[in-house]
Parts: sequence; structure tokens; C-alpha cells
Amino acid sequence: MLKTSKFLSLRLCFFASWIWLSGTPTLNAATYTTDFSHAENPISEGGKWINGGTVGLDWHDVRTASGMVYGTQPGNEPCPKCYGDSTAIVTGTWGPNQAAQATVKVVTTPSRGNTEVELRLRTSISAHRITGYEIEFNVNSEQSYMDIVRWNGSLADFTYVYHADTGRVVNGDVVKAVISGNTITAYVNGKQVAQASDSTFSSGSPGVGFYVEKITGVDANFGFSDFLATDELTGNDQAHNGVVPLGENPRPTSNHLIIAGIKGLRSMEELAGLFSQLTLAI
Repeated sequence: MLKTSKFLSLRLCFFASWIWLSGTPTLNAATYTTDFSHAENPISEGGKWINGGTVGLDWHDVRTASGMVYGTQPGNEPCPKCYGDSTAIVTGTWGPNQAAQATVKVVTTPSRGNTEVELRLRTSISAHRITGYEIEFNVNSEQSYMDIVRWNGSLADFTYVYHADTGRVVNGDVVKAVISGNTITAYVNGKQVAQASDSTFSSGSPGVGFYVEKITGVDANFGFSDFLATDELTGNDQAHNGVVPLGENPRPTSNHLIIAGIKGLRSMEELAGLFSQLTLAI
């Protein structure tokens, strides 16, 4: 028993040293979560967001206030500028399979016009160009619809991938969008409400968006109170369709815990200290 323990300790130390020195294997998953606790216009959160107005130029920025993220589109612009949704995506490198989730916040329900909350997947923003996928849900009390839309680049250049005349969301609803391979799936409160396929874009970032048309002064009346995005769509997360609900602790495997802990070490001395503790525990 003692020999087995020492042998296992040596193997663990060797494996950990290899990880620490070579940098592989690593936990490559990107995850971002926020409750929009700071007021910003446009949203930045320390440079972690790219906005459709500041960077994209032809669209509008997203802002935050009072624990809520919402748009800045005035709602009365002539077309094609009327299609300049407020849009923002998370910075960084994201894998192609992505999920985004947010809780709808409606302060006052719009009674007319077109008003939407949107999740974005595989989206890229540069000057005069936005590409990717938009999953939109109506919040207007007089309409009920939801769409999956592909943005092709230029302002007002978009293609409907899916449309349904149902899909209005209300305050407190949790909306979620997942893209895996070429399949895009939308959920409201954990129930699948739409699914479509498109293979045009294979990379980009998750994010949020908001649309206001034919009504003014309502941009701050609806938005999201939190947001979570991840590109780790593993078997462990299938019960949540790739998203760990906000407020619920993820359940990483023991291998993930070991590797994550090792990658967080700052020196070989810390590594030695960790495995001296492991040796005593075996």
C-alpha cells in the first residue's frame, strides 16, 4: 500500500510538472458572466465588450444602469438606419460551439412598435460590418414573435433563418441560445422554442442586442438583468443545454479541478507544496 501511494504521488508530480512547464493540457473553455452592477455608456466592464456604435459605427451601443443592460437606439430613424440595433459582444477568443443566457427585465412593457431583446452567437464587429447570429424575442404587449437571424455584414443586410409568430417574453423570463455545429437552438425558461441550421459563420463571440422601431423613449424600459456565455458545451452540461444557470455552482470533474489548480500556481515551489499535501493525503 505504501509503495503504491509513493508511486501514485510520483506520477501525479510528474504529470503536474509537465502541465505547469508545457502549458498543456489546459482548460480552454471561455466563460463570461455579469449582473451589470456598474453604470456605463457604452458598456465596457473593463474593456470586455465591443459595441456596435463605437466600433461598428452604423449600429448603436449598449449601456448599463441600475443593474440592467439595455439599448440606445432611438426608435425613429429612417431606414436603413432603422435596422441599427444596439449590439455588443464579449471580447476574447471563443470556440465555435457557444451558449448565451440572460434574464429578461421589463420595467414598463411597450404597447406598440417593434421592441426586442436579443442574444448573439458567433458574432464579429468591425467598422461598418457585423456578422453572426441573432436570436431575438419580442417584448411588445401587442405582438408575439421570435426569430433566428443571420447578419451578413452591412447595415440592413440580414437573412431570416427561423421565424415564429409566438415568442413574446416578459419580465423574469430566462432566454437562452445555443449553437453547436450548424444547429442553433433557442429556449425560454428551459423549454425549446426554436431550432434552425446555418453554416455561414463558424467563429465569433456571444453577446447581447436590443431593437426599437416605430416607438421612442422606451429604450431603458426593457433589457437584461444578467448574462452568461460559455463555449464549453460538454456532456456534463447537457442538462442545461451547455449553460450553467446563474447562481448554481458548476460541477467540474476531479481532473478539471486538479488541472485548474495546477495552472493557477505561480512557481515550482508552490507546485511542490501542493503535492507534498497530496502525498500526505494518499
